[in-house]
Amino acid sequence: MSAGVDIIIHPHPRNPRVRINGRRPPDLLPLLRARRAEDAPGVVRMVLSVCGHAQARATALALGLRDHPAAGLAGAAAVLGELAREHLLRVLRLREADAEDDGASRNEVERIMLLPQTLAFSAQESGAEREEAAAWLARLLRKRVFGMPPQEWRGIARVAELEAWMGTAETSPARRLHRLWREGLAEVGLARPRFLCVPEGGRPECMALAGWLYRRLLEPDGASFAALPHHHGTPCETGALARQCHHPLLAEMLRRARGAGLLARHVARLLELAELPRRIVALSENAGRSTQAAAPFAGMGLVESARGLLAHAAACDVAGNVRVWRALAPTEWNFHPEGVLREALCDAAVRFHDAPAQLRKLAEDIVQALDPCVHSRVTVAPVVADAEGAVAQAAGG
Repeated sequence: MSAGVDIIIHPHPRNPRVRINGRRPPDLLPLLRARRAEDAPGVVRMVLSVCGHAQARATALALGLRDHPAAGLAGAAAVLGELAREHLLRVLRLREADAEDDGASRNEVERIMLLPQTLAFSAQESGAEREEAAAWLARLLRKRVFGMPPQEWRGIARVAELEAWMGTAETSPARRLHRLWREGLAEVGLARPRFLCVPEGGRPECMALAGWLYRRLLEPDGASFAALPHHHGTPCETGALARQCHHPLLAEMLRRARGAGLLARHVARLLELAELPRRIVALSENAGRSTQAAAPFAGMGLVESARGLLAHAAACDVAGNVRVWRALAPTEWNFHPEGVLREALCDAAVRFHDAPAQLRKLAEDIVQALDPCVHSRVTVAPVVADAEGAVAQAAGG
């Protein structure tokens, strides 16, 4: 069962409107209540199929299941595999009609789809198995995405260097980004930075954030907060851009544009992909099982998924059965009615108010750049001219 979102854009040269209607999965607490805690991660992963490995890990950490595979090294490895898979599906456009343009072989696609399971299995073997999986991913990224070793690409620190790479690399992702640049679309969907940044698990700031989220989610109005989250009044952004915003290349892009547009969001995803082989190799049994790093506050599981920070709050009764459970999905932050998606789409609706077909295509790209996992439907409402020639919304808009 997956979530989704319906988006209606009313373009206008000065005052566009955007409506965002989320389609959320039902509350899982009735399904989980009174179940044994060790069964909960499997149920959550089965029902919440979007980023299912991250969902299972967040629940296992929230319930303090130290010996559950999802809370240990296998779970950490599966989440990294899921992250790589979801990013690659979008970067190589493997779910789109023109996927063949990227030249990925059937074997490569199959291995990409199985990355979470492959890495979870490698966690049960020697470190050599994990290193082999990381090496294959690095080779794939070099061949299909960067045209150079991933870590070398992460060394790009200036916009001028990025422009040179886009213009010379013989990969489909580079050509697509270069097209955005050439056509003046790099800053379409501009939105100001308001990132939900999560420090490392052992730091006091992370413990404070986890504790605050736990209390807000389990308060009487916790369901309302989970549907419309805010950090002290601000509907923040989470995801690859928030995680990579301190990289020198992105920092320069954000500073130049005074916000993040389409190109910055695509670059953030590439930066994250480029560091995944190193992160996979760096996994260790201690890192996989560290509840201080992954669950800094008892009862709270925080997991960075492809689409952003996933937060689960949970507790058991004295018999070890699930008593309370509530999830806050990254989509609720990024697709908040007053959040970053609305701001980005309003920017696009002003720039392309007179080009509905192009606006719709760019809006879909903005949505996918913000949340690569959730199904969305984008509708651009028609506009008409009033008696005085001014642009007005069509009737019923």
